Parts: sequence; C-alpha cells; structure tokens
Amino acid sequence: DAQRAQSPGTPLARPGVAESGRPDGVFVSVGGGSLLAGVASVLKSTWPATKVIAVEPRSADLLSRSLMVGTRITDGGPAGEKAAEGVAVGQIGPEVFRICD
Repeated sequence: DAQRAQSPGTPLARPGVAESGRPDGVFVSVGGGSLLAGVASVLKSTWPATKVIAVEPRSADLLSRSLMVGTRITDGGPAGEKAAEGVAVGQIGPEVFRICD
C-alpha cells in the first residue's frame, strides 16, 4: 500500500537532512522496492533534480526486468537461486511499481 511504500523514506524528511543541501544522487538497494519507493518519494518532492539510482543483484533484478517490460512480472524461480533471501521477492508491489516507473 502507499503508506508502506513511502514509510522507509520518512527519516530523510528530517530538517537536519533537508538543510544539509541537495545531493546530486543517492544509491538505494532494492529488494521488494519499498525502501527505494520511499526514498525516491521524499527526495523527489524536496529535490526533483536529485538522481535516485536503484541497485539490485543480477540474480534478483525483478524491478529492473519489470520496468523494462512496463508491467509487474512474477518471478517463479526458487529462492535458493537468489543472491540473498531478503531480495528474493516474487513480485514488486503495485504502489512500488507506480512510484518507481
């Protein structure tokens, strides 16, 4: 849901961070995409020119593949083939996909 997708970025809204100046870009790891969606939502609302770069392992690149085809895809592969269990999601959530697209 929208709240869950945006909650990981909440700490970036703190005044101390906002007052420190606009970063040129940030790298954000991707598992299910909620952290990326949250960070991107907060950063882009404050600094639209800041680049948000998603980083995901080749063996767990579900977000990249979904964005390339323009729709959320399902990864039916076994979790044992993934780089790490924490990034072995079966599908990116609809709100996360919408924010990241």
